[in-house]
Amino acid sequence: MENDKFMINNVNLDDIIAGINREVDNLSRYKDKDGKVIVLIAEKFYFRIESNLAVTIIIEQINENQFQVVIVVAGGKSGLVGLSYGAEKSMLKRIKSIFLKI
Repeated sequence: MENDKFMINNVNLDDIIAGINREVDNLSRYKDKDGKVIVLIAEKFYFRIESNLAVTIIIEQINENQFQVVIVVAGGKSGLVGLSYGAEKSMLKRIKSIFLKI
C-alpha cells in the first residue's frame, strides 16, 4: 500500500475529477451531505502485475479555497512474495500529478 497526504489551493475540483477519470478504468464518487468531503474510489488494471489497483481519494474542504487530499493506492501485489513491481507507487504519482498540474 502507498499513500500520500497534501494540501491544494484554488483548484477546480471538476477538472481534477475529470483528469482522474481519464487515468482509471472505473471511478465512483461520494459526497457528504454538506459537500465538504468527497470520496473517490477507483480501480485500474496493471498488466505488469496482472491485477487491479484500488485507489481511494479523500478530498476535504478546509475553507473556500483550500483542500486536504489523501490518496491511498492498494492491491498491487503479485505472486507469493507480494511484489508490486512499482505499480502502486506509479499510480500514486500519476494521481498526485493531476492535483498538482491543475
